[in-house]
Amino acid sequence: MASATVRISLKAQEVVRRLSAQTGRKMQDILDEAVELYRRQLFLEKANAAFAALRMQPGAWAIEEEERTAWDATLSDGLDD
Repeated sequence: MASATVRISLKAQEVVRRLSAQTGRKMQDILDEAVELYRRQLFLEKANAAFAALRMQPGAWAIEEEERTAWDATLSDGLDD
Protein backbone atom coordinates (compact mmCIF):
# COMPACT_ATOMS: atom_id res chain seq x y z
CA MET A 1 0.00 0.00 0.00
CA ALA A 2 1.28 3.44 -0.87
CA SER A 3 1.74 5.89 1.96
CA ALA A 4 2.41 9.56 2.55
CA THR A 5 3.93 11.60 5.33
CA VAL A 6 1.51 13.89 7.14
CA ARG A 7 2.43 16.19 9.99
CA ILE A 8 0.33 15.90 13.14
CA SER A 9 0.73 17.52 16.51
CA LEU A 10 2.72 15.79 19.22
CA LYS A 11 -0.49 15.58 21.25
CA ALA A 12 -2.29 13.74 18.43
CA GLN A 13 0.69 11.45 17.94
CA GLU A 14 0.65 10.54 21.63
CA VAL A 15 -3.08 9.80 21.51
CA VAL A 16 -2.62 7.54 18.50
CA ARG A 17 0.35 5.86 20.16
CA ARG A 18 -1.74 5.15 23.29
CA LEU A 19 -4.62 3.83 21.22
CA SER A 20 -2.21 1.55 19.41
CA ALA A 21 -0.85 0.25 22.70
CA GLN A 22 -4.36 -0.30 24.10
CA THR A 23 -5.72 -2.07 21.04
CA GLY A 24 -2.67 -3.75 19.56
CA ARG A 25 -3.49 -2.15 16.23
CA LYS A 26 -1.01 -0.35 14.00
CA MET A 27 -0.97 3.44 14.27
CA GLN A 28 -1.56 3.71 10.52
CA ASP A 29 -4.70 1.55 10.78
CA ILE A 30 -6.03 3.71 13.61
CA LEU A 31 -5.44 6.87 11.57
CA ASP A 32 -7.01 5.31 8.46
CA GLU A 33 -10.13 4.42 10.44
CA ALA A 34 -10.29 7.84 12.09
CA VAL A 35 -10.13 9.59 8.71
CA GLU A 36 -12.87 7.33 7.31
CA LEU A 37 -15.10 7.94 10.32
CA TYR A 38 -14.58 11.69 9.98
CA ARG A 39 -15.42 11.51 6.25
CA ARG A 40 -18.66 9.68 7.04
CA GLN A 41 -19.54 12.14 9.80
CA LEU A 42 -19.11 15.09 7.44
CA PHE A 43 -21.21 13.33 4.78
CA LEU A 44 -24.05 12.77 7.25
CA GLU A 45 -23.85 16.33 8.56
CA LYS A 46 -24.14 17.66 5.00
CA ALA A 47 -27.04 15.30 4.25
CA ASN A 48 -28.83 16.38 7.43
CA ALA A 49 -28.32 20.05 6.56
CA ALA A 50 -29.64 19.46 3.04
CA PHE A 51 -32.75 17.72 4.37
CA ALA A 52 -33.28 20.52 6.90
CA ALA A 53 -33.09 23.08 4.09
CA LEU A 54 -35.46 20.99 1.97
CA ARG A 55 -37.89 20.75 4.84
CA MET A 56 -38.03 24.55 5.03
CA GLN A 57 -39.51 24.54 1.52
CA PRO A 58 -43.08 23.19 1.88
CA GLY A 59 -43.54 22.40 -1.81
CA ALA A 60 -40.24 20.62 -2.19
CA TRP A 61 -40.76 18.74 1.08
CA ALA A 62 -44.20 17.55 -0.11
CA ILE A 63 -42.55 16.10 -3.22
CA GLU A 64 -39.96 14.36 -1.02
CA GLU A 65 -42.70 12.84 1.13
CA GLU A 66 -44.60 11.65 -1.96
CA GLU A 67 -41.47 9.95 -3.22
CA ARG A 68 -40.88 8.30 0.15
CA THR A 69 -44.45 7.00 0.15
CA ALA A 70 -43.94 5.55 -3.33
CA TRP A 71 -40.72 3.81 -2.24
CA ASP A 72 -42.35 2.51 0.97
CA ALA A 73 -44.81 0.57 -1.19
CA THR A 74 -41.93 -1.42 -2.64
CA LEU A 75 -41.19 -2.89 0.77
CA SER A 76 -44.28 -5.07 0.57
CA ASP A 77 -44.02 -6.11 -3.05
CA GLY A 78 -44.55 -9.77 -2.19
CA LEU A 79 -40.97 -10.88 -2.65
CA ASP A 80 -39.52 -13.29 -0.12
CA ASP A 81 -36.80 -11.91 2.14
